[in-house]
Amino acid sequence: MVSSGATTPAEYLAELPEDRRAVIERVRQVILDNLPDGFTEGIEFGMLSYHIPLEDYPDSYNGRPLGIAALANQKRHMAVYLSLIHI
Repeated sequence: MVSSGATTPAEYLAELPEDRRAVIERVRQVILDNLPDGFTEGIEFGMLSYHIPLEDYPDSYNGRPLGIAALANQKRHMAVYLSLIHI
């Protein structure tokens, strides 16, 4: 798995190769257009992450924001990771 050192979504996108960036940006826009209220975009585990911030849900099982999805550029593919959460 490839992990980015970026700390913001803009940094993450800027470090991608142009062809990969175009695809990731299109998928990212679909996610952002459909992201429920209360969820935010950020960087978790070196990927674009879509989650409930700790400020809104501090009692997560691992002390990190409660994620529902992530978007990543890997070495040989691009991936969308989805999680089912129950709060």
